[in-house]
Amino acid sequence: MHRPGPRVELVAWTSKTTPGGGMPEIVAHATRCSVTEDIDKPGELLRAAEERFRLAFDHAPIGMALTSAEGRWLQVNRSLSELLGYSVEEMRTMSFMDVSHPDDLAADLALHERLLRGEIDRYELSKRFVRKGGEVLETVVHASMVPDEHGVPRQIIRQVMDVTAQRRAERTSRESDRRVRTLCRQVPVGILETDLAGCCTFVNERWCQLTGYSAADVVGKPWDLVLHPDDRERVVAEWGLCEQQGREFGMEYRYRVADGRILWVHCGAVAMRDEGGEIVGYLSTTLDITERKQAQAQLLFNDRMASVGTLASGVAHEINNPLAYLTANLDLIVEEVRSLAGTLPADRVREIEELASEGRQGAEKVRRIVRALKTFARADEEQRVRLDVHSVLDLSINMVSTELRRRARVVRDYQWVPAVEADEARLGQVFINLLLNAAQAMPEGASDRNTIRVVTRTNPAGRVFIEVHDTGVGIAPEHRELIFDPFFTTRPVGRGVGLGLSICHGIVTALGGAITVTCEPGQGTTFTVSLPGVPVEVSPSALPRPATEARKRDGRILVVDDDPMVGTTLRRVLERDHEVIVVESGREALTLIGAGQRYDVILCDVMMPQMTGIELHAELGRLAGDQQERMIFVTGGTFTPKARAFFDKAPNALIEKPFNLRNLRAVVREQLQLLRAGAGLDQ
Repeated sequence: MHRPGPRVELVAWTSKTTPGGGMPEIVAHATRCSVTEDIDKPGELLRAAEERFRLAFDHAPIGMALTSAEGRWLQVNRSLSELLGYSVEEMRTMSFMDVSHPDDLAADLALHERLLRGEIDRYELSKRFVRKGGEVLETVVHASMVPDEHGVPRQIIRQVMDVTAQRRAERTSRESDRRVRTLCRQVPVGILETDLAGCCTFVNERWCQLTGYSAADVVGKPWDLVLHPDDRERVVAEWGLCEQQGREFGMEYRYRVADGRILWVHCGAVAMRDEGGEIVGYLSTTLDITERKQAQAQLLFNDRMASVGTLASGVAHEINNPLAYLTANLDLIVEEVRSLAGTLPADRVREIEELASEGRQGAEKVRRIVRALKTFARADEEQRVRLDVHSVLDLSINMVSTELRRRARVVRDYQWVPAVEADEARLGQVFINLLLNAAQAMPEGASDRNTIRVVTRTNPAGRVFIEVHDTGVGIAPEHRELIFDPFFTTRPVGRGVGLGLSICHGIVTALGGAITVTCEPGQGTTFTVSLPGVPVEVSPSALPRPATEARKRDGRILVVDDDPMVGTTLRRVLERDHEVIVVESGREALTLIGAGQRYDVILCDVMMPQMTGIELHAELGRLAGDQQERMIFVTGGTFTPKARAFFDKAPNALIEKPFNLRNLRAVVREQLQLLRAGAGLDQ
């Protein structure tokens, strides 16, 4: 269409381009070729058509050429000349074979021959050309036959479109996709993508490994499929806060995975946006931090126990000192009353003995409580020794007796079992955990109807079995395989982190043992710990001793203790048989020994102000080595790491307060016998 007036003829053509490596676009081109008033003569029409073709050929934005049947360039346009880097004159001396990439030439020639034979009238081919400077171009070639006036194929018109940038962009995109896929497969982090509705659209292999679900199980499902129900509220609240503040989401919470296990994970999430900046979904990463959480919980527990240990050591020292002279004096009272039996009525003697015995029992209970507290406060310092299982069980029951009494009667059903080799604190930790679990399976205030039965037994192979039975609610079948997993718990939020049985399992397994559970819902639960027993050994001290001679005062004993009451008590206990000298400091002891005084036994407190017993031991090593060897340490229970290291190496005997009179006298007597068997004792 045009306005009235001269007719304008245009030559128009289209080409395909791919700007910036994006989507292909079809571009229309046109150029003015002539202005005519009227074209009626056939010759003029032909010339006009040829002119139109020439203009289109010369000005086409893609490479165009006419080639002979033999493939030589007959005519080339400027675009093709610039594309290949040769001048038009140079190209007319060449063929298309000369500039074709050698690896692509055969395919082009095969189609060229088919075109000449008339089998096809056109073809399209992706092929590479080599520019004059050696650069390789990727192109798409369109070729079609141009017959002469008799229909005989004479020339071939070729259109060459440069797609190098497009192909490069496609390869870059494919490589990027490959890297992303490889990264998703190899990265040790779970990856999950969701749409705006929160439904899963993609998960990587690691996420599937963590959760036990396949991609088919979760794609199209809500993202919170594995979120622990107890954590849902705080996770949703944090997500909403992140959206309001426009920040990335990141927090630690729990997964409940396909097999019911509990995992602690750290999840982060970011929004995915389209080219226009609109949010189209979310990408989240999931890192398994279960082991780290377990280690943190264990460290926190150890730190608390260390604090308890420090407190227990201080309390033990302060309690054991008065307990020492309390129990010793009670024993002395009984001895004194018995010695006066002939001058007092028999019933009066029995009454005094009973009073002293009751006082002694009370003091012994305090001693056991302090010892248990000290023992279980050292759970982070493993020292495996030969243990009597019944003693550890009794300590454990005493530690939690208040909790047990509110819920059930405790029945001990002990059979003889061999000793086990274990750390007392850690084995006690196992027993306490099992006892508390049994108690918490039963309601408070029903102790008359519920029972916790503790059974010990052995088998012909010498293995030791410890069973804790309860009459509680039992364990659901679906939970039995999970109860030893870290962080698994059926208790409400805030009532435990689910590490107790996992830690017990680790302790027992490390001892070469096993821990199992049997139960029926509503019928109670039984936990069984099995441990390897150790052979029974009879120590010389356990053998019967020959009857001793009548008592006589022999040997000089130096007592060094900063508590005057302890020193006085030790004098009373020992002065019937020995000469006893009491001082209240290590300095006084050094002064006496430095002045030439010698003693057969030195009973020395460990923890004293100004100079400790260990420091006195070191000073005596420099001053009088024979006196250093005769030291017997007495302790109220406070042990620093330095002190523990010392007693692990030192050969000197160690007596704990409060002491038993018979044991104390026996230790002193044994020391004197060793002296007599050695260099001899001056009589």
